[in-house]
Amino acid sequence: MARNWTDEQKKVIELHNRNILVSAAAGSGKTAVLVERIIKMVTDPDKNIDIDKLVVVTFTKAAAGEMRQRISEAIEERLELNPENEKLQKQLTLIHNAQITTIDSFCLNIVRNNFSSADIDPGFRTADEGELKLLEADVMEKIIEEYYVSDRRDFFDFVDSYGVGKSDVAIEELIYKVYNFSRSYPWPLMWLENCRKSYEISNETMLNDNIAVAYMTDYVKKIIVDYDKKYSKLAVICKEAGGPDMYEPMIASDQANIKNILEAQTFEELGTLIKNVTFERMSGKKGTEVDPEKKEYVKFYRDQYKKIIGDLQKKIFKQSMEQNFEDVQINISSINVLIELAIRFYEDMKAAKKDKNIIDFNDMEHLALDILVKSENDKLIYSDVANRLSAFYEEILIDEYQDSNLLQEQILYSISKGRTDAKNNNMFMVGDVKQSIYKFRLARPELFIEKYNKYSEEDSLNQKIELRKNFRSRNNVLMSINDVFFHVMKEYFGGIEYDENVMLNTGMEYRAPDNADIERIGGATEVIIVNTKPSENQVQTEDKVQKLNDTDEDEQEIIDRELEAKEIAVRIKQLINPDSGQKVYDSKINAYRQAQYKDIIILTRTVRGWADTFVNVLMNSGIPAYSDTASGYFNTREIKLLLCFLAVIDNPIQDIPLAAVLTSYFGNFTSQELAEIRKESKDVKLYQSVIGYQGADLIIIGKIEQFLNNLDKYRTICIYTDIHDLIWQLVYDTGYYDYIGTMPAGIKRQANLDMLIQKAKSYESTSYRGLFNFLRYIDKLKKYDVDYGEATLLGENENLVRILSIHKSKGLEFPIVILAGMSKSFNNRDASASVVIDSELGVGASAVNLEKRTKSPTVIKNAIGLKVRLDNMYEELRVLYVALTRAKEKLIMIGTVKNPEKTYDVWANKAAALDEDNMTYSFSDLEKSNNYFELVVPTAMKKVGNLGEFDVKLISAEEVLRQEKEYNTDEPNYEHSDSTNLDNSIIDNKKPASSEDLEHPDLKKEYIYPYKNATNMKGKMTVSELKKMQYQTEETEEIAQESDFNELNEEAAIIPKFIAGEQKLQGAQRGTAYHRVMECFDYDYSDSAEKVTQCLKLLKDSQKITQEQFDVIDPLKIFAFCNSAIGKRIQSEYGNTLRREQQFVYGIEPEKDELILIQGVIDLYFEEDGKIVILDYKTDHVPSGETGKQMLIDRYKVQLDYYSDALEQLTGKMVSQKIIYSFERNEEIWIL
Repeated sequence: MARNWTDEQKKVIELHNRNILVSAAAGSGKTAVLVERIIKMVTDPDKNIDIDKLVVVTFTKAAAGEMRQRISEAIEERLELNPENEKLQKQLTLIHNAQITTIDSFCLNIVRNNFSSADIDPGFRTADEGELKLLEADVMEKIIEEYYVSDRRDFFDFVDSYGVGKSDVAIEELIYKVYNFSRSYPWPLMWLENCRKSYEISNETMLNDNIAVAYMTDYVKKIIVDYDKKYSKLAVICKEAGGPDMYEPMIASDQANIKNILEAQTFEELGTLIKNVTFERMSGKKGTEVDPEKKEYVKFYRDQYKKIIGDLQKKIFKQSMEQNFEDVQINISSINVLIELAIRFYEDMKAAKKDKNIIDFNDMEHLALDILVKSENDKLIYSDVANRLSAFYEEILIDEYQDSNLLQEQILYSISKGRTDAKNNNMFMVGDVKQSIYKFRLARPELFIEKYNKYSEEDSLNQKIELRKNFRSRNNVLMSINDVFFHVMKEYFGGIEYDENVMLNTGMEYRAPDNADIERIGGATEVIIVNTKPSENQVQTEDKVQKLNDTDEDEQEIIDRELEAKEIAVRIKQLINPDSGQKVYDSKINAYRQAQYKDIIILTRTVRGWADTFVNVLMNSGIPAYSDTASGYFNTREIKLLLCFLAVIDNPIQDIPLAAVLTSYFGNFTSQELAEIRKESKDVKLYQSVIGYQGADLIIIGKIEQFLNNLDKYRTICIYTDIHDLIWQLVYDTGYYDYIGTMPAGIKRQANLDMLIQKAKSYESTSYRGLFNFLRYIDKLKKYDVDYGEATLLGENENLVRILSIHKSKGLEFPIVILAGMSKSFNNRDASASVVIDSELGVGASAVNLEKRTKSPTVIKNAIGLKVRLDNMYEELRVLYVALTRAKEKLIMIGTVKNPEKTYDVWANKAAALDEDNMTYSFSDLEKSNNYFELVVPTAMKKVGNLGEFDVKLISAEEVLRQEKEYNTDEPNYEHSDSTNLDNSIIDNKKPASSEDLEHPDLKKEYIYPYKNATNMKGKMTVSELKKMQYQTEETEEIAQESDFNELNEEAAIIPKFIAGEQKLQGAQRGTAYHRVMECFDYDYSDSAEKVTQCLKLLKDSQKITQEQFDVIDPLKIFAFCNSAIGKRIQSEYGNTLRREQQFVYGIEPEKDELILIQGVIDLYFEEDGKIVILDYKTDHVPSGETGKQMLIDRYKVQLDYYSDALEQLTGKMVSQKIIYSFERNEEIWIL
């Protein structure tokens, strides 16, 4: 059925021959529109555009895969209606090679096809992240050592100024920081050189003209302009009836000072004027018939202005311009050394990676840029490759454009047609700058904002289109969001003016509920404020309340967080109450139903420190909850212990790891036994104490002998054994794997061990070898937070409350959203770091006078730190927008306050000001905000002009604890079906049942075994058996093929070869041959059919496949697979998340409380963006065309569904795609 597009969406789909910027609000269907635009272009018979002449850049691999699939399906649908259409047939063929991909993959394609222009060996590979950290550490160590040997005074001064303690870690971190920041720019060395040049300041006038100092001047003026406007209103109020007319002279005097300050042209002039500001004493006259509220209003804002001036005098204009200049001069030498070290590190890393023939993801982009364009003498010179690609590609489409950076922008511009002639503009950019939340990845939302302000909504060569309608959320959710952002998202505060042009408009009309359900549908947006300060008259009788009184700051923060979680638990129980709780619309049944746990998501700014607390509190309240923290893996007990044992194997002269191992499962020593060993020789290493033990305790002697024998064995084999094999032996041969499985959450712990083995395999694909380097590899991953999170065994559809970070929730939607941590302060550590960096203003650091032993921030550092702080706040605005727009039907915001009276009064004053001041915040109002509550609550409290409905609640800590007790003591309601309720005395009495008990009439009823059906089922089945049960009449290759390969080979061996003669493998045996090849195939041999043949010969020669199997394999079919879309995706994950011939066992419940184990082997799966893609190989002979394709789907859909269920249950990750690859048809087939 054709979709009804809005007028704006039609424009997006149909307009061409221009640059188009689509500003797509949250939930506006931008992906669907983008896909439709592509489909229209490549299927329109009047347009000569093929799918491979488009570049479609997406943010993630999963998005690219989904888009490719949707385009393929749309083409196939049209082809079914018009099977003779050659253009459609051509598009279906070209789709597999079309550039629908991430920017990294697109750049990699440019590099591989033009490697000779990039000065790189064509055999390069993408480095593992841990390998890069090791290489960086090695390169850094060499550079620092060289500089120490060089005996340079400026370097030593730099180390003394910014080093911490005896370690060089702080210095190294500064170099890493500058280096990583520079690489988001098209030409990193040029950016670094510009940073250095910004310090070529020889006098105070040049300091005034410095870009950072000029920014500070504009910032101060912006604040003063705000107060100029405020004072104009104060003057009017003073003259009004009931106004405080006695304040008129003071207000007039202040206004004159403000006008004078605004005349300043330079930072120096501004400082002089502000330092000379004085304030007249407020009149003590009572005035005649003065309105107290007006008087307080004038006094409040004058006090604010006085505080602002005081802060400026103390913080920004504390020093004279002469002193500022002297500080900058002191600082120049250190800045030059830092830039020099960053450049040296950049060059040495480039050389080291070239030596190892590896690249990282950032290198892909820079190599592609070098192929396309050079910067010479401030001029860009485009290459023949750029010109050729520009002529070839008809349009460049960029999804999530708000998250692009300057480097990516330059690459895509280089291949655009509009580069040479604006009449040929062909860039299509779609995104929402209000959802740009990746500043920490150096995204540049300014690129979007610049075009948004420049492009016209009128028909033009550079045109913007607004998609304002939201097809996700209820009207009240949208209007509440609009209310908040009308006030806080301004052109002068974040670069975005949130007004009628960009506000969210309702695009989805929810089905009207029954009258009885009206009160339980949607509802007001809730703002819950938990007062963590106990009331003074509260009798402190409960331990929980007593804890609130006498705690330090860290403990109080934890308690506050727990209180917040407890209130959330209470609210969740209210929401799911079947009698009075929330109802949500379920599109699958086209009706309203009671809200369930899985409908609720709790969002936090960060999960670290929050998720564990929330999960524990919710679980203790009987609410199933889960958070995939994506961290903590290396801190799990089983992994820490195993890493300690590996460290001891590498070097036993390490007391702490050895003590941990000795007192663990591996050593089995008690603390007392360890003390007995240690007391004999206290002055030597623990290992020497162990091997030198002379005591008479035979138990200790036996344990030492056993442990040392095992240690010697592993130290011997680690020399020649792969690390993953070594870990495998440690885990399985010692029984540690089974031991861990008996502990609480044993299956999860075992999965963690399996993950470590996989990481060891990844390490072995790097250029590093050996146990020592593996331990370094793990240390670097831990140090730089390259954590993997604990293994998860949870399905996506489990009925539980999920806790996610706001960043993880982007692109998702949930019926009920609870945004927690509203009072958490914004993180501004970057703004106060020892070195601050900004893309426009450069690098700033404190001036350190080593002779006087003083350290103070320079005016340049203050300016850069200020901009970093403001940019962080703008980012927080956008993060808040993302969080609020995840809600479909109900939005709840919650946080804590420590001083409710004072805080509430401030919010109430702001709300009143919004009601009076034409509903706007000034820049100076907004830049003082420190958390989400300060941005939201005043709007929720205001009484005039709100579009949505808010329900603001202030709840005490005592009330939270009372409610928690009330809800947690409620008896759960159990529903029994066909069960007998016996006298409690029979069940609960601990004494044996009496004869009277046994005569109970209910026990005399005829007993019916409730699981009779299960007696006809096996306790363990293969996937093929299950599939065969479902398709009894079908006989397929796969039913035999999916049986255990060993059994199949045994059957084949029944007929001796001398009787059977030389026969080619057929049927299931042929399928087995293809499966075996794909299990062992090395994708480094996928470049050509010749290389594929070479790989097959290597497999035969190494006896991984037999001669018969070699004879039946068609190398061209393997080569075709490698060059298919799925083949290329597999190659990108080769050595990373790719898993082949993965065995599994998992349980299903066909009857209640009856578990059947399902076993099978998955041909191949890999991960993209945290989700799993399954691939199954097939060699069936089927008819050509759609008939054969559907036959394969019908045959194997059940099988892949079981595979999907197994992986989701065992990994806890969602399976996003299930694909069959038919070698007979040379085609991938998607199972929906």
